Amino acid sequence: MIIDRYSRPANFPECQTSDPILQELDWILDDPVLFDLVRQDFAQHYKPTRKGRRPIAVEVVWRMSVLRRRKKWTYRQAEQEVRDSPTYRGWVRVYTEPVPDHTTLNELERVIQPHTLHRINDRMSALAQAYHLTRGYRLRVDSSVTESNIHYPTDSALLYDGVRILSRWLKRARLLLPTRSNGARLCQSHNRSARRRMQQIARWSRAKRAGRTSPRATAKKKP
Repeated sequence: MIIDRYSRPANFPECQTSDPILQELDWILDDPVLFDLVRQDFAQHYKPTRKGRRPIAVEVVWRMSVLRRRKKWTYRQAEQEVRDSPTYRGWVRVYTEPVPDHTTLNELERVIQPHTLHRINDRMSALAQAYHLTRGYRLRVDSSVTESNIHYPTDSALLYDGVRILSRWLKRARLLLPTRSNGARLCQSHNRSARRRMQQIARWSRAKRAGRTSPRATAKKKP
């Protein structure tokens, strides 16, 4: 099930933002073409069922994404600022509904596909020309970096990543490599042995930090 918009409660206060850019964006984001572009991606994301958790309105995700980029907030900051401000609640049209969690907002922003963003940029350029805001033909935006959890870059893990990537490239180039006389190919995958060696080094490192010696060092000390 997909929800387009939340209904505005009758008792929700009228709060006008003091940011002139947000004032201009408020009516631009109401453009039905822009909304339909975003909605098409969310229609493929949400399943047509009434079971499970209630989805977030498409308009709220769309406006929170624009607000976050305008203010240069992180996902956690966007959640906190919108939740604590009636003005931002009214601007993103979430009203008295629960504000999306920062992890949910991060996930839902990725639903908007890259080709949709290109079409949104083209539509924004057309709107800017139609309202005599600019005479340009292209709209350029800065790319954003999304924070995500990664494993700690230890030396053994980086070596394993190198073996894994090289094996992937060799697998793609296998059709171009010659075969030996016995029919065997020149490249073999060493991912399993490299993974075992990485895990073995990790166990030795943990044992060393705990004050214990590695199994190999113990074996050398035996008479």
